Amino acid sequence: MGLRELLRPREKILFQIFEEESKNFLAGAVSFGELIQNFDHLANKRNKVKDVEHHGGEIVHSNYGPSRQDLHHSIDREDLSVKFPSSGC
Repeated sequence: MGLRELLRPREKILFQIFEEESKNFLAGAVSFGELIQNFDHLANKRNKVKDVEHHGGEIVHSNYGPSRQDLHHSIDREDLSVKFPSSGC
């Protein structure tokens, strides 16, 4: 079974969740970049990063909680993790 088959969900909702998570991750990266590049308005920038992080937690809890068991059957967590080959050393 190839990667395409692993990622093909029974419901199209899985890709919507990935898209929502990736957009939030990008927003967090941009906000953090702004925070470390310029220290003006530090409290506001810090709060923005915290808000993005909080939203990320909401995404995870709403989409991967007990009410979303159907997603757990369509793809396993270990199928999403990156595995590096051992160096043999």
